[in-house]
Order: sequence, then structure tokens, then C-alpha cells
Amino acid sequence: MSNRDEFSSPTKRTLASRAGWRCSAPHCRRLTIGPKQGDERDFIIGGKAAHITAAARGGPRYDGTLTVAQRRDMSNGIWLCGHCADIIDKDYMNYSAETLQQWRVLAERDAHQALVGSGSEVWFEPTTLVAFGFNIVTEAVWLGGSREKWRFGIKRFIRGDSAALRSFIEGAVDGGGEERFVTVESQGDGRLLTGVAEWERTTGQGDIGTIVTLPIQPRPERADPREMGTDLALADGDLAFVDGDFALVSGIDTAKQLIWRVLATPHGEWDWHPEWGSRWRRLAEEQGTDRALLGRLLLLDMARLVSIPIRMTDYVGTKLEAVEKMDAPLSFVERVESVSVLGLDWVKREISVQVTLRWAASQERWQEVLNVPLPECRPPAVPPSAVATGP
Repeated sequence: MSNRDEFSSPTKRTLASRAGWRCSAPHCRRLTIGPKQGDERDFIIGGKAAHITAAARGGPRYDGTLTVAQRRDMSNGIWLCGHCADIIDKDYMNYSAETLQQWRVLAERDAHQALVGSGSEVWFEPTTLVAFGFNIVTEAVWLGGSREKWRFGIKRFIRGDSAALRSFIEGAVDGGGEERFVTVESQGDGRLLTGVAEWERTTGQGDIGTIVTLPIQPRPERADPREMGTDLALADGDLAFVDGDFALVSGIDTAKQLIWRVLATPHGEWDWHPEWGSRWRRLAEEQGTDRALLGRLLLLDMARLVSIPIRMTDYVGTKLEAVEKMDAPLSFVERVESVSVLGLDWVKREISVQVTLRWAASQERWQEVLNVPLPECRPPAVPPSAVATGP
């Protein structure tokens, strides 16, 4: 007896029909049904109802919080051609559950509009925040995603404008530089850019005015947080002691402490390591009055720390020789799932957040409330109060 929570036949047919029997991957849209050659009474189905979160423990994107009924429900499925179904499972680290949910909605919208015409009907169009480097953030629609290219339709700018984006894309051709990256909210992940990006103005795409196609570098290797070694333990940012001796952390506790250290360090303020640290202080100063948006922007910055390699220095051997390498500061994190702002204290200069992420290697989910100092942080121009806490 199979231990997989499979879809029923009616659920599979419904998923296929709502997608117009076409692959839901936006870069594919291949027809998945047609006549069988040599038999005028039969047909071929070249697609499958794929699970967004795996049908069994240990599978791609498995979510242990779901019930059997939820795992079998249509909301956990997406209709794909055989090729794309294999890709999203074999290469599942590049395709988050949130991204696949968005792809399914977009495919159903396209099928509906092909059937009845666009007309005046309003169809929900899922969006995600996309950051291009440090200074441009857009609300965008996924239009295509593969291991080589990401494609987005830009709906509006949160930071920056069309001219800045055009300049960024054209500058990406030259390669190099810490700012040549893109991070995506629904992925909790990001990539360095490579090659020649494509830019096009659109008509007839609703409120999408620009489509950008970004050649991306391969996904950086992830480290195992359980093999992070030993470090001095910290308590509220200071060295911790046990019975008069320095306290130590090791393995995954070292990884947890390093997350706090990186987030608490302002980006660009360590002379010996200028690319290290977060931009949380600046984001809090700019968006402190909008907690929901601030959390989404903090997630994008954390995704940068997880996935964008920077120049780092290791000291090895008995003589502690300096060895430079390219690595992401939080490379032991698989992806960031959410960052929720619980409170901002302008007097203590501290932000309280709930972070949810998945560890690399084990894929286990970790959720924790972190109190992150924001040194010298100034409240927004119109702060909600001298001390603002709560939602």
C-alpha cells in the first residue's frame, strides 16, 4: 500500500481543465492532450497533476503541518507537462511552494482569458516583491522561471523607477560588483546576474508596463548548518560565561547565533569586511510606519544574505593564514519563508521579528523570534509614537 497522499481522478481532471490542459509553468505552456496517432478513438495525455508540497515525507517541498486531506486537495496541486513536473521535483530547491502557487493562478487566468476573452473581468493576479540590487524594489508577476533565466512583469515600483531599472539591467551586462543580483520574495532566494538581460515595453498586459528577462547564475552551494563548528556563545550581544569560563555553541546553534550576528551588523560598516551585514537599519528608517511592507523588505534583504556570494576571508592553519573565498554569509539556510515585524522600539533601537526559514541539507523548518539591535537607527519622518510596539 502506497504511503503517498495521491490526488483523486476528479481532482486531476479539474486541475488539468482549469489550466486549459496546458502546462502551468509560465515559460512552457505546452499543450498536454491530443489525438493518438493511428487510433481515431483514443488520445494521449502528456501532463500530470503535480503536488506543490510533496505527497509523502521526504519528498520535495514536503510540509508536515498539512493534513492528509490538505495534501490531497486541489489547492496543493498544479498541472504540468511531464518535463516540467520532473524538473520542479528533481530541481526543487529552485522552485518554492509559493512560486508554484502563483504559477497555477497565472495559468488559470490565461486559460480563462483564452476561453472568454479578457473583456472587463477582473482576475486576481498574484504578485511578488522583486529587488534588483540594493536600490530598486518592484511589485512584479512571475512570467517565467528556469535554472537559466527569470522573467518578470513589472506592475509598480516600491523603490526606484523605470529609468533606474533600465540602468541597472544594462549595467548587469558588465558583470561583477556586489549589486549585480536579484532577490525574489516568493522564493526567499536570489541569484547573481550574468549575460545580457532583455527589456521590453508591453501593451495589452493589463497594468504590466515592462517585462524583464534576467539571465541568472547557478544556485550557490548550500552548507550544512549542523557542521558549522564551534564559536564563543553570545548573550544579548555580549560574551556569555558558564562557571567563570567562556560559554560555547556548536553545530546548528552556531548557525542560529550567526544569523543574529549578521542581521545585527549594519551592512558596509566593517572596514575589514565591508560587504558583510544587513540593511535592516536603513529599511526600518525608511519603512518603519508600514510594518507589513517592512517585513517583506526585510525578507528580501535576508534572502540576499542567504543566496548572494560575497568576498569572505577565512583564517586557516596554525599560522592563521588568510584565505579569500566567495560565499554567502548565511549559506547554511535553504530559503527564507517569512519575516514578520512584531515590534519596533525607537528608544532601545531594536526590532523584534519572527523569522521562518528552512535549513539547508535537512530542509527542516525553523521559526524563532529575534530581537535585533539597530544601532543609531532613527525613526521615520512621521513615527507612530516615541516607542512603537505591536502590529
